[in-house]
This record gives sequence, structure tokens and C-alpha cells, in this order.
Amino acid sequence: MRASIAIEVYQVLHRAIPEIVTEAVRAMEESLVGKSSDKERKGKETQVEEEEVYVPSEDEEEASSIKYLFKYINKGLDRATIYFSKNDTQADVEQPEVDEIKKIYDFRYLYASEAALRIFGYDVHYRMPSVNRLPFHLPVQEHVVYGADDDLDNALDKVKSVSSSMFTAWMKCNQKVEGPKSFKEIHTVNGRLQPSFRDACYTLGLLEDDQECIEAIEEASNSLLGHGVCTLFATMLSTDSLSRPEHVWINTWKWLSDDILYNQRRLLNSPELSLTKDQIKQLTFFKIEKILLRNNSSLRKYKTMPFPDAEYISIASNSLIHEEVSYNQNLLKVEFQTLFNSITHEQKNVFDHIMMDVQQNKGCVFFVCDFGGTVKT
Repeated sequence: MRASIAIEVYQVLHRAIPEIVTEAVRAMEESLVGKSSDKERKGKETQVEEEEVYVPSEDEEEASSIKYLFKYINKGLDRATIYFSKNDTQADVEQPEVDEIKKIYDFRYLYASEAALRIFGYDVHYRMPSVNRLPFHLPVQEHVVYGADDDLDNALDKVKSVSSSMFTAWMKCNQKVEGPKSFKEIHTVNGRLQPSFRDACYTLGLLEDDQECIEAIEEASNSLLGHGVCTLFATMLSTDSLSRPEHVWINTWKWLSDDILYNQRRLLNSPELSLTKDQIKQLTFFKIEKILLRNNSSLRKYKTMPFPDAEYISIASNSLIHEEVSYNQNLLKVEFQTLFNSITHEQKNVFDHIMMDVQQNKGCVFFVCDFGGTVKT
């Protein structure tokens, strides 16, 4: 059957090609004659105007002729699609559904040489190198494909039934050859288990260094306030420009938190307010989080980045609490030493007993009874 079809195709081509070639040669001769006359005319104009005029060479004419010839040999037949429908003047006439994929297949045309290759079973195309892209995924996060109209229970069953993927099958095949055999081995670089896949890629030198980003933030801090620098850092986070965000944070947090203390003093109307490093960092995280939320992102997306403590932020913004805890620690330390050196032996025993319970977090209640003016407090 296959041989008979091939013979019929050959006979059709044998009858059709001479006519096509004859027509193409005739058209080619007319084209060459036209070009020759144009060439002579342009030569005369060049002598009169004494200007350089581009004249096509004989090789170019020959090349264009060959393209012209093969264009007509491989040119397909003209094709049109029509359909008949009943003429209806109603406004709600349903238009025929257009299937774009079917239209592409219907207008697919196989020219003679391609048809012969397919009939005789020759390769129409090939790929070098003949490799497939390996799809990868995180552990226990295999890809599951389901349709928009699929039942929800069936989709969940597909998720539960996924036991392996091409990526996990590839790692199983590596049991006999050299290559990673598990996700843990991908995490391991030079015998050391890395905390994340990103850190493993960074150790292998597959990711760019973040030093340029650190220098950019440092340069921006010379002309921008803390809020502007935080916006720059948040932009780098949201665009995945940082290989190790926590590394950049450690090296730039002082510039990011440049105006935190000043803003808190103005907010709480407390010029003498003092904050610890942890407090300043928490408030800086809170500012970066607000910037990210405005851009549909969050610090929670970056597992290596700390997240601000909401309870601490609410306390830090409470003016009453700040008023109670805003005291000069150095001045109180000097006052404590003065009073401690002047207490009696009985007072010292009470002090030691109270401090021991406080340090052990026992939560006891003490009642001190003595005459007025004996410095009970």
C-alpha cells in the first residue's frame, strides 16, 4: 500500500514539474531581459549625471533566478473555505463557532518534497543535541495538571496519587551513575549541608554576588533618607535581585534604619527617647513590610528574612508605655549604687530576697511595714 502511494505521488510530480519548470524558466528569461534593459538605461544615466549608481552583478541575478525557480516548484495550491447558511434577519442569530486550532490544521499544506519524505519515512527535521529539558520542583511539590471543569474531588485525588515525577525518576536513575540521588544531595556542597537550595547554588558559584547591591544601597544612603533607602531595598526584594537577602540586610541595616530613632522621637513626642538595636531593627522590618505590602508582596515570602513582631510593634507605637519606660539608665545606675551602699543589713536581706524571686520569675507579693521615713521604697 505504501509503495503504491509513493508511485502515484511520483507520477503526479513527474507530470506536473516539467510544466512548472517551463513556466518558471520563461518568467525568469523575461525577468532577466527586463533587468538587462534597466541595466543599460542606468548605465547611460550614470554617464550623464556622473554619479555612482548601484548595478546588480550577474551572480546576484543568477541567485535571484534560482530562488524564483524553486519558489514556483514548491508553491502550494490556492485554497479557500466557504460555507452556506440560512439567511435569517433575526437579531439573535447564533454565529458559527470558530475553532482556531482546527483552522490551522485545515490550512496546513504539505508541498511535494515534504510529502515524499513523509511517505518514504525519512526524517523531516532533527535536533542537535537531542536532549529534553528536565522539569524540576521543590520536595513534595510535584506539578499536577487538571482542567478548569474537572471535579474538585478528582483533582484532589490526582494530587494524592502523584508518587513520582520526571525529576524524581531522574534522581532514581542516578543510583547507578554519577549525579544527585536525592534532594538532600542537591542541598550538600563539598560535604556540607546548605540551609537552602539558593545557598547551595550560591556556594557552587551559580548565582551572582550581592556586593553590587550592597554598594548601591550605601551610595543611595548618601543622598536619600532612611525611607528612600528602605524603598530601594524593598524593590530589590520584590524583583528577586538579591541572591542572599539576609546577607544584604546584615551589611546594610544601619543605612536602612537611619531615620527610625528620629521618627519615633517625633511620633511619641519624646526627645530623650532611646532604643536598642533590636528595637530599631524591628521598626525597620515593619517599615519594609509596609512598603512590600503596597506592592503585593511580603517579607514572609523570603524565608531567610526576619519578620517584624506585631505585638512588639504595637507596644513600640504606644506613647503611654514609652513614657513609663523612657528613663535615663545611666543616671538610674548611679542612683542605685548610692542607695545600695547606704542600706542597712536588714534592708539588704530584703533586697536580696526580692531580687532572687524576680530572677527566678516566681511572681511573689511582698509587704514591707516600717515607720515613715525609713526609705521603704
